[in-house]
Amino acid sequence: MRIGYTIYPEAIQKLESSGIAEKIRKKVAKHEIGVQDFISNDDLVEIVNDMQKGGWFDGIPEEQRKSFREGMNSIFKSRDSHPWRVKRKDGTELTEVAELEDLLAMIGGDASVVLRKKDLWKFDKFGFRSLTDLPGCVAAFMSNESNTFLSKEGYRWNTTWSDGTIRETHITGDMHCDLRVLQIDRTPYETFDPLGNMVSYRPELRFDEANVIGYHSTESAFLASVIRWIEQNKIKSETLEDKAKEAIEFAKSLGQTIGNTTEHLFGRDLSYAMREFIVCGYPLETIDEKNLERTPTVHSVATNHDSIYGIYTNKNGELLFVRVPRDEKGKLSLRARFLPSEADHLVKGILYQAAKGLGRTSVAQLIAGMQYRFSSEYDSDMKREF
Repeated sequence: MRIGYTIYPEAIQKLESSGIAEKIRKKVAKHEIGVQDFISNDDLVEIVNDMQKGGWFDGIPEEQRKSFREGMNSIFKSRDSHPWRVKRKDGTELTEVAELEDLLAMIGGDASVVLRKKDLWKFDKFGFRSLTDLPGCVAAFMSNESNTFLSKEGYRWNTTWSDGTIRETHITGDMHCDLRVLQIDRTPYETFDPLGNMVSYRPELRFDEANVIGYHSTESAFLASVIRWIEQNKIKSETLEDKAKEAIEFAKSLGQTIGNTTEHLFGRDLSYAMREFIVCGYPLETIDEKNLERTPTVHSVATNHDSIYGIYTNKNGELLFVRVPRDEKGKLSLRARFLPSEADHLVKGILYQAAKGLGRTSVAQLIAGMQYRFSSEYDSDMKREF
């Protein structure tokens, strides 16, 4: 089932300038548009029949009607044979099987709630690339707005890497308030939908995703390791200057939202913070992310599976999260990476997650941990430790 979409900047601009985007936002706010329900093959057939009776396909240019109908029927009968195709910057082409929600978007089922019959297929009028580009982009925008309206938003930011790729990072929590650090590739690659049309959007496909899926109260361990990474690599961090003054003030300004767990009501025990932040005194190991080897580390994020996320750095000073199976024969995999320029976002992101009740750790606990880390007591403890 499709949930999120990446809409390319040029398409966003066209949706905004045409007024379509604002129209969608108003309908979402009035609950006239909601999160897409699960649809079956029979549901899709019924929608197509209703649209056919209502004349929604009459606006398709006559010279394209036959190929559109035959193409969509072919996809419906064998989605495996008509995948999404995405050409990445390194020259590789990736494919992924179409979902029924993709077909619904391509036939204009979603966009018909917003666009008029006479405009649904006039992609060139709005500056879009192909027959299915306009209804697809409208459907994608509707889906994204609906999900954002109903969800508890965490802290997000975008980063452009040296190769031109764009990564969006979202630090949040799942329905059980377990830590989620989600990275999505938002780069506007050349994209062809299942009908073979070039389009200005794509679903969030599996090869776009990188993530850290923590379990239970892992926010303190996460923040402590980020602080060590910043210090070890001498990264300029405004949030940690003057004994983390800016980070602490930022955290206090957010207050504490009560989430789905009782942990947000507690967490002022300094002794617990000391245990978590004592790892700031231990270095992150440097590894080669292209040739991963098992490297012991005290820096990690726990999971509820048979693995952990080991936290490392590399020769370029990046922060790496590597999935390490507990089985010695298991294969290691790089799950997320961050540039030094993202340091302050990582600090603020985990503080925001805790303050908004999206995790299982109170923001008071994280504040106490930072205060301890930059105290004389920590310095004394480190002298005894080493």
